[in-house]
Amino acid sequence: LALSNVIDLTTYSTELASLGGDLSAISLSSMAWHASAVGLRVPIGPIEVYWGPETASGLSSDGVRRLGSVPVIRFDAAGNASGDVALDAAGNAALSTHLLSVSRRFRFFARATVDLSPGGPLPAGRASVQVRMRVHAESNLLR
Repeated sequence: LALSNVIDLTTYSTELASLGGDLSAISLSSMAWHASAVGLRVPIGPIEVYWGPETASGLSSDGVRRLGSVPVIRFDAAGNASGDVALDAAGNAALSTHLLSVSRRFRFFARATVDLSPGGPLPAGRASVQVRMRVHAESNLLR
């Protein structure tokens, strides 16, 4: 699966960037996905979602952990589907520790499956999946 570059949370939130090192907690409270397909009509998935430090280059890299899963994606007639990522508690806790203590930068990785009929044709078309994260942050501004 082709994935985007390093994600830097401070580029998505001026509030988070302004807090700098004054955070006492930061966590991923939810994650939603939206998929769109062009010419692809077979279900995709499930998709396993992983996170790793910005130095990670793949699923086998040091520090890469499972973050959650997307169920089998079945596209509607317009080629769209959406839902929530089922977050893995241990992977989410590890991401929270990373975001609080190491860096606000990380990468996503994913592994998907496609169930094909024996002897059937390979599916044509393509699909893209976008995710939207809801991040909860607490600060130490008052000391």
